Amino acid sequence: GIAGVPINSKIMALKILDSDGNGDEADEAEAILWAVRNGARVINLSLGSDEYSSVEADACAYAFDKGVFIAAASGNDSTPYIFYPAGLSTAFSVGASNSEGNRASFSNYGPNLDVLAPGDDILSTVPTSDPGGPSNNAWDMWHASGYLSNDGTSMACPFVAGLASIVLSIRPDYGPGDVAEAIRRSASDYPSFTNERGYGVINASACIANLNAHITNLTQKVTVFPNPLRASAGVTMKFAFSPEPSTVK
Repeated sequence: GIAGVPINSKIMALKILDSDGNGDEADEAEAILWAVRNGARVINLSLGSDEYSSVEADACAYAFDKGVFIAAASGNDSTPYIFYPAGLSTAFSVGASNSEGNRASFSNYGPNLDVLAPGDDILSTVPTSDPGGPSNNAWDMWHASGYLSNDGTSMACPFVAGLASIVLSIRPDYGPGDVAEAIRRSASDYPSFTNERGYGVINASACIANLNAHITNLTQKVTVFPNPLRASAGVTMKFAFSPEPSTVK
C-alpha cells in the first residue's frame, strides 16, 4: 500500500468533481465552507482553472480568515501563469518537481509560485475497476489493482498539505500564514526565489527540525510570589481580551 506524509491525521474527503474531473467553482466554494465549518485545519485543492472566480476567491478568503491553510495546484500547462485558486494570496501555490529535483516540464510557474513538491510518476490509489477480463495492457492491470502512477501538480499538492498537517501538530497556534512561512523557509532554495521554482523543493525533515529547534530554545521564566500576594500601590496590570469587550469593570 501507500503511506501518507503525516501521521495520524484525520482526513475529510469531499467530492466536488465528477468522474471525468469536471466541476464548477460554486461546488468548490461550498465544499471549502463546509470543511472550515466542520473543523478542517488544512485543505488540499488538487484542481484549478485559468479563470478567476470571485466565488472561489471569497471562499478561500473565508478559510484563511478562519485560520485554515489551503494548498493548491499550480497547473499543468507549462506556462508562466499560475492557475486559480493557487494564484490567490490566500492559497499556497504548489508546483511539481521531478526525480532530479527540477521543475517538471509540465508544471506552471510564475511570481505566485511558492514551492515545488514531487509530482512526477507518483504512485497513488485509484478506484478499482474491472477492465473487462484478462488484459496485457499495463494501465488496465494497474487500474484493476487499485494503484496507478500519475504526473501532475495535483499529485504534488498533497505533499504540501501533509507537511502543513505536521507543522500544525507541532505548532497548533500557527495560522495559515505561519504555516506557509515555515514551509517556504525550509525549502531547498530559500531565501532565493525564482519564478521557475519558487523557494525550491519542500524539505519535511528540515521543516520539522526548525520547528523543534524553536520549541527547544523556548525558556520558561517563572517568578514565585508569596501567597496570598499583597501588592503595594502603583502596581500596573495589563490584560488582553479576544474579542475585546465593550466595557471593562
